[in-house]
Amino acid sequence: KQTVGAYLDEWLGGRVSLEPGTRVTYERSIRLYIKPALGKIRLQDLRYSHCQSFVQQLASDPNRKKPLSAKTIHNAVGVLTKALSDAVRRELISNNPAENLDMPRVEKAPPKVMETSEQAAFLEIIRSSPYKNIFLFALYTGARESEVLGLQWKNVNMKTGEIRIDKQLARKKGEEVERALKSTKTHKSRTIIVPQHVLNLLKAQSVRQKEWRLRAGELWANNDNLVFTREDGTPMPHNTISKAFKQAAKKIGRPELCFHDLRHTFITDEIRSGTDVKTVAEMAGHSNASTTLNIYAAATNEMKQAAADRRQAAYEKANA
Repeated sequence: KQTVGAYLDEWLGGRVSLEPGTRVTYERSIRLYIKPALGKIRLQDLRYSHCQSFVQQLASDPNRKKPLSAKTIHNAVGVLTKALSDAVRRELISNNPAENLDMPRVEKAPPKVMETSEQAAFLEIIRSSPYKNIFLFALYTGARESEVLGLQWKNVNMKTGEIRIDKQLARKKGEEVERALKSTKTHKSRTIIVPQHVLNLLKAQSVRQKEWRLRAGELWANNDNLVFTREDGTPMPHNTISKAFKQAAKKIGRPELCFHDLRHTFITDEIRSGTDVKTVAEMAGHSNASTTLNIYAAATNEMKQAAADRRQAAYEKANA
């Protein structure tokens, strides 16, 4: 007689290994979307038609002021599918009625990047910003925001220029207080080699941090030995950095940009400059080069056109 809603509560409560941020995301999908539509149905009675109607309701509910994005719908259905897969494994139901649903297509917009002139304007804007080193490190390495904020000094080799990225700082969600370090998005570490000007940036950051530590004394709280912190050594809040970046982006006439677009700009610039896609993928921490090719198709097409132009020029020169 267990309902879908009761089962989902039991299922989520039993997921002891979930990371706090993931748990908050799952709970939100269950509370806002799945339970209102399917919660009262008996788990044994749940059918494919119920789940397909659920998708259609999310996609075209007239009571919503703003339609849900395809990505939000996919995320909600993903939680339902996973929960029901566990129900099959526990032999509570014989099959998963949420599998193979007709889903809305997720349209991926091309990445937003700063052009060369805009980058120059951005560098001028952030010259006196207290977050300048964070912005520059992201722009010059392509590291994700959480990876930048979770970078530890032990992973920086000032002699060789090697930087190991193996952690990210968890973003605060819900009532979560501790923003602990966790594995990267792909759960894999990577090592990048940065140019001297980035090492100079990190050296300046080290000097700055030592001054903060002297002033803070016993109140210094950089327990994880992070590279980028607040003046008392505590982790830098994501929202603080995101808001500061948005203000700078607005000043250069690109209010639609977000912090993550520093990463897009780095990767696009690397591809345009001729760095092979496999190396770019490794620097960016993509699982494979095809991911890079798919996301940055416009930049790779520019490289292909440039190669074709070179071949044409060589042909014309040989046949002149």
